[in-house]
Amino acid sequence: MTDQAQRDWVVPMRFVTDVQKHVSVFISHCAENNDEARHYQQLLTNAGFTALQYSKSLSPGEKLKVLPSQIENCNFFLFIVSDYSEKSEWVQRELGLALEVQKRNSGYRPLIIPLYSREATWRRSGRRPDGFPTKNFFLPSEVREDFPLSSVRGLDKYKEPIADSDEVLISLMKPSILVSRLDFSDESTFYDTDVFTLYENLFPPVERDDPRDIIHWVLHNDIGKTRKVRLRDGTEIAYASTHGTSYWY
Repeated sequence: MTDQAQRDWVVPMRFVTDVQKHVSVFISHCAENNDEARHYQQLLTNAGFTALQYSKSLSPGEKLKVLPSQIENCNFFLFIVSDYSEKSEWVQRELGLALEVQKRNSGYRPLIIPLYSREATWRRSGRRPDGFPTKNFFLPSEVREDFPLSSVRGLDKYKEPIADSDEVLISLMKPSILVSRLDFSDESTFYDTDVFTLYENLFPPVERDDPRDIIHWVLHNDIGKTRKVRLRDGTEIAYASTHGTSYWY
């Protein structure tokens, strides 16, 4: 690979097989959309994700006890958009909490994906709603700003069976690594990239190395050394570091 090619190289790489089990998905819906919610749960479970949805009736007390932790810890929040869910207080509250958690996480998690239901009166006009009502989860009398459906990527497999298929949903949610080249040799640039913020969001404290150790390994210790990783399917990936840059091949 030429130096120019290395400088320009940006390539997506899939994680090791079965990593999806560490990706948690919460599916918000109303009782009228139970069948669709179960379909998505089964679809994602078969694809290896940890998918949760509650088709069984829970008392308000049970919902207040169970739902917050599930929403606060999920990586993806999917909600089914239908005439019924737009009027559902609990869907509005769950979406409101997901948005609150996302804001606390600087927009990183959970990623929110609207899924448009098969049955909806707006299908006759061909114009989907621009927004979805939200409420404070713990104080439902507090109505919040609508979620902007018109400016967010949602999936409508009934209108776009190829572009918004179940397979596309799975591909959008599968974890991937983006490997790119950025030349730097100083610690301040390392911190300015906010890579350690992402690191803290991805891994619990018990699984993290000290940032100072990581900086030492990347900038001083690992330079020029070729390291190899073999995936479960037998694919071998090798990389070498050069002053803060990792070359994968």
